[in-house]
Amino acid sequence: MGNALGCRPQRQDNGRVDEQQKARKELRDKGSPDVAAAAQEALPDNVRIVFVLGGPGSGKGTQCERIVAKYGHTHLSAGDLLRDEVKSGSELGKQCEAIMKEGKLVPMEVIIGLLRAAMVRSGGSSFLIDGFPRALDQAEMFERMVKPAELVLAFDCPEEVMEARLLKRGETSGRSDDNTATIRKRFETFVSQSLPVIAHYEQLGKCHRISAVPPPEEVFEAVQAAIERSEAEAKLLEAASVVFVLGGPGSGKGTQCERIVAKYGHTHLSAGDLLRDEVKSGSELGKQCEAIMKEGKLVPMEVIIGLLRAAMVRGGGSSFLIDGFPRALDQAEMFERMVKPAELVLAFDCPEEVMEARLLKRGETSGRSDDNAATIRKRFETFVSQSMPVIAHYEQLGKCHRISAIPAPDKVFEAVQAVVEGKAVATLAPPPDEDVQMVVPLAQGELHPEALVVFVLGGPGSGKGTQCERIVAKYGHTHLSAGDLLRDEVKSGSQVGKQCETIMKEGKLVPMEVTIALLRNAMVRSGAKDFLIDGFPRAMDQALAFEQMIKPCRMVLAFDCREEVMEARLLKRGETSGRSDDNAATIRKRFETFVSQSLPVISHYEQLGKCHRISAVPPPEQVFAMVCHVLEPTARASLTITSSGQLQQKQGLEVEPAAEVPAPALAFA
Repeated sequence: MGNALGCRPQRQDNGRVDEQQKARKELRDKGSPDVAAAAQEALPDNVRIVFVLGGPGSGKGTQCERIVAKYGHTHLSAGDLLRDEVKSGSELGKQCEAIMKEGKLVPMEVIIGLLRAAMVRSGGSSFLIDGFPRALDQAEMFERMVKPAELVLAFDCPEEVMEARLLKRGETSGRSDDNTATIRKRFETFVSQSLPVIAHYEQLGKCHRISAVPPPEEVFEAVQAAIERSEAEAKLLEAASVVFVLGGPGSGKGTQCERIVAKYGHTHLSAGDLLRDEVKSGSELGKQCEAIMKEGKLVPMEVIIGLLRAAMVRGGGSSFLIDGFPRALDQAEMFERMVKPAELVLAFDCPEEVMEARLLKRGETSGRSDDNAATIRKRFETFVSQSMPVIAHYEQLGKCHRISAIPAPDKVFEAVQAVVEGKAVATLAPPPDEDVQMVVPLAQGELHPEALVVFVLGGPGSGKGTQCERIVAKYGHTHLSAGDLLRDEVKSGSQVGKQCETIMKEGKLVPMEVTIALLRNAMVRSGAKDFLIDGFPRAMDQALAFEQMIKPCRMVLAFDCREEVMEARLLKRGETSGRSDDNAATIRKRFETFVSQSLPVISHYEQLGKCHRISAVPPPEQVFAMVCHVLEPTARASLTITSSGQLQQKQGLEVEPAAEVPAPALAFA
């Protein structure tokens, strides 16, 4: 049973797509309220997940029993949970049973919802998930909806051994699938769908292959060794700090890395060096990587991250300096998901003409084939298009320090030392076409550890302000408006306020990280626990940056209102408000902006099961009655309020809507 890099399951045909979309809709509309409620509860931060994979007859069940007995994990089987739901007679179970009787596949979001709900109900923190995921798309969706697994145990066994075991079991089990023809089909399914999952987690350094041929006692000894090694790795990575070092070719990253290592003792890792070393080692992975590169293709980034993770574990250090990585945003996101977030990013700034002169000078003696003018220009283009967005991303998070790489190396290193030793404040990304750097001083103190955030969204004229006033009066939330905070900063005459005023007068947008910093300061100064943030986030990048820089929101209230109703309200207000933007032309532009930028935010939070859409058409009192229903602790399932003011409780699992071409769902024997 070999593996293959970058293998992905094939997509479904259009007929299957339609069936899956219909099934998803049915299950979301008529699901189990108990499962829906549990599936939305938060899991503890210390949750640990172990996947157990292996072909039919490899002995997974036997080993799971031993793991539970020794380590106390909560054992979950996706198949058992689905069968139990059907037996329970719940509305969701009936829907699933009807789907299976038609020979269709239960949507995998439902299966993952059942798993997540079982995890919440158990109250445990360590979970052993048996026979799941069976395909790569299931693994990816589970990681999005729940969290990444820390360890994968993959039981290796020759087909002839597994077949003999299953046929022996079939003599007494009475199971209809314990026959030669069905067993062969199950093997084929495992090879085509599950082996790529094992290969994927091997590339991430999380998978331990264990021979299932020896007696169960010997197999369990290997299992214990794998679990204990994984726990040691997890503790090591949890305590480790990561510094990314970025900069264009010729910016002097290598020189500065040497100095950092010499002074501070960081473990220096280069993704490129690790890949070259793996190829030279002659390992199976190295041979596959070499073959990919010879074809002019890119080695999958999960392989690179797996090499980095393995090197961190082997190094045994506590501080890691990762050089020239991540080179693109998707690499940054995958590293943070699969290893851990970086604590600091050093970005070396240098004009292209300076870097080009340095590289050409080096080319006179280096003998490197890429130290020529044409290749250098291409490398610059790649850096600007792919790596600059990474730097901007970490600037928005307040983690990135730009350091000029023009001075002599000693002077550059003085700036590096100031950053590493905490004597320099991270700068926020300057506005486009501006040389000025805007630094918002952070308020002293920390956010309340149990702080809860509610975002309030809706088109202009949807009545957000009115409802916020009522929420504050009834529930005592601290009401924050991003726009009001920005206007107050301008009025204060502070340096940041003056810069913001200049930007706005030029018709430009104030950087979102300034707005988020102002929100954070207001939250800290208030000392409050419950926050109502009005009219923010207005776009997806703001939503993601807020969650990374402050914390995820608890819920989102989205006020739905037809454009003609909102326009009539705003024009009426304009008769007395004196606001320059309360006119038909400006109102239309504001609607267009809301539809293009803010509706995707609402959709995003709906997919996370956090968003409650409420019709803003009825009188304010009726709208507020619906708001109260949402805010009460007993309101768990997502709500939709119809345009006529009627409440519809969606009692199904709150899961992602189907993509245009969804990947295969789970099939259970």
